Amino acid sequence: MEGESKLFFKILKALQKAEILNDIILIGSWTHHFYRIKFKDSTNVPEVRTMDVDFLVPNPPKIKKDVNVQKLLEKQQFKVTRSYPTGYTKYQNPKLDVEFLIPEFGREKKPGQVSIDKLHIQANKIRMLAFLQDYTTIITDKKNNISVRVPEPEAYVLHKFIVAQRRVSPDKKEKDLKAAREISKILLDNPNQKKRLKYIFDEIPKGWQKKIINSVEKNLPELYAFLKT
Repeated sequence: MEGESKLFFKILKALQKAEILNDIILIGSWTHHFYRIKFKDSTNVPEVRTMDVDFLVPNPPKIKKDVNVQKLLEKQQFKVTRSYPTGYTKYQNPKLDVEFLIPEFGREKKPGQVSIDKLHIQANKIRMLAFLQDYTTIITDKKNNISVRVPEPEAYVLHKFIVAQRRVSPDKKEKDLKAAREISKILLDNPNQKKRLKYIFDEIPKGWQKKIINSVEKNLPELYAFLKT
């Protein structure tokens, strides 16, 4: 993953130089690099092993500057692709795929996109992302001189327990569950983060709480017992 990692940091540095990196949220497995920093290089955080780089655009967008992100990516040899029948947009390079997502609200379940005019990109609408934008933190990678906004790890693991249930691929499901289990164990060992985990769980919609409880009961009994208190 050395080539992928090098390109990943080039993207982050370009977005940071353009002063928009902290207006969007890095989600998905590439957050693990920053969680490892937060947890003092803990090997319990699974390594990054994916070509997919996902950024969440808050809904509503809170973009301060007008920056043509598509052109920034094209400078790194990314090309715009669209999948059918969803019409979802990705920015693809032989080493990485970059996708911009935005939380979808309400009952609408059809695939769709939102034009993020200030960034000159299309963001794909995805359900069950809303609470990731509500609980974020900025983590600094001093070695690479980059500060990135990511979901709080407590919100990240709760979300992983939800999305794992929706996975069609058994491999992707197990990958999500492994990340959720291992990072949850770190949180449960820290009194402050354990308290924060319960706070976020109590704040999210009851329907989502039920999905999480159903998942952790089977996959992490100690977290199940804690959340039920």
